[in-house]
Amino acid sequence: MINRDAELLAERWVDDYLDLFNYAGTIGDVEWQKEIIEILNNSKALIQHEIRTTIMQQLWHKYDLVNEKMLELFSKMKHVNSSVEELSIKELIWNLKLQRIDLARRIKTYCG
Repeated sequence: MINRDAELLAERWVDDYLDLFNYAGTIGDVEWQKEIIEILNNSKALIQHEIRTTIMQQLWHKYDLVNEKMLELFSKMKHVNSSVEELSIKELIWNLKLQRIDLARRIKTYCG
């Protein structure tokens, strides 16, 4: 999923700059076209940076959602009436903790 998202992001990025290049040509701004060509020539590094930024945002968003869900479950656990329900909630919390650990590792990988 992340690879396909990265491909789409790269395609959109290049398409946006090509649109700007065409617009610069339409208004006769040759200097702007030269700048856009330079940016497109360096596009690989710029696109990789954009992809890393987007992936990091997605991972942090997922991490935040897991934390929110854990807080909801901890709150819910205070009001349970049966040990079966409590056990079920603890199991859900455990699975969320594992997800959070995985997300933290992935975030660390992209940061480091």
